[in-house]
Amino acid sequence: MKSSTASLFILLLLLFSACTEESTPKVLQSLPVAYGKINQVVVVADQEVWESAVGDSLDYHLAGPFLLVPRPEPIFDLIHYTPEELEKDPVRKQMRNYVFLADLSDEDSPTTQMVVSQLGPERVRKIHEGKGYGIAAWEGDKWAKGQLFVYMYGLGTDKLIQNIRENSDAVIQRIKKHERPRVEATVYQAGEHEELITEIQDKFGIYLRVPKDYFKAVYDPDNHFMWIRKETKELSSNILIHKRPYTSTQQFSKEGLKRIRDELGRKYISTRIENTYMRIDDVHLPLIVTSKRVNGVPALEARGIWEIVNDYMAGPFISLLMVNPKTNEIIFLDGFIWAPGEDHRDYVEQLEVILNTVKF
Repeated sequence: MKSSTASLFILLLLLFSACTEESTPKVLQSLPVAYGKINQVVVVADQEVWESAVGDSLDYHLAGPFLLVPRPEPIFDLIHYTPEELEKDPVRKQMRNYVFLADLSDEDSPTTQMVVSQLGPERVRKIHEGKGYGIAAWEGDKWAKGQLFVYMYGLGTDKLIQNIRENSDAVIQRIKKHERPRVEATVYQAGEHEELITEIQDKFGIYLRVPKDYFKAVYDPDNHFMWIRKETKELSSNILIHKRPYTSTQQFSKEGLKRIRDELGRKYISTRIENTYMRIDDVHLPLIVTSKRVNGVPALEARGIWEIVNDYMAGPFISLLMVNPKTNEIIFLDGFIWAPGEDHRDYVEQLEVILNTVKF
């Protein structure tokens, strides 16, 4: 009896497997998962286009300085391939992010021919009838699973450069959006710290998705302040949480944000050397403050460099200043990095992911 049951189970399992394979296109079954480091972008362009002012313009915008880290780091790490180089090695077609630069006035261009074949002649016709340049983007499983393709094209060098100048910010945001799930997966690889999440909700009236590998370093109930951190051999990643009554619109300003951060840095953060404390260094690099909305709530975002007075330590930080609409309290969140000898860009982006989970 047991033998018959086992045979029936195996038969059903084989039938289910066969149905699953039949319902999945063979192309998708054989496609590898796209690979590449976070913030790595492949630029596909003819060699003469890449070495011209067009390539310089794209490099200036997409590989410009990431805001804000102590040493210059690019927004994206660019890799250039010609269409011939791309076709030569199949592995080069399995990366995550691609930007195609095509001069549509050169019909013999391999990149132009590739772009026209992928976008269709109708889109090219509209470019000739319109302003002479355009942009397109789509996510899909063309050569590997989870790829992003951005096409920037124009009728001649001048139109291509104009296209890059006008649309590079949108391209950056599109690539960042595509990379965000990978950054989140890195941040929350170990899971979430449920106890800290609950404690922060109870003490500050906010939800913050804290990764499992952070721990509580300092809590001062009298000043409504908490410092949580993550420590590895290469990195010290820190988040400050603070609330106070909202009494004046002057608090919600660049000067107000700087005042709060420097106040907390002086009170809580120092080294083993006497008379040391943290402050913003806006002498060597600027303090950049912008307005944004975080989960529907207005916020000020600050990016800059911190330093330890009377010691040799410095690094990047990112801050959020918000008003809790339920309690009319100022909420200050700050993430800062100490990673001597390491690149900082990806670490700052990981902090940005955490801070932007804040909800009221």
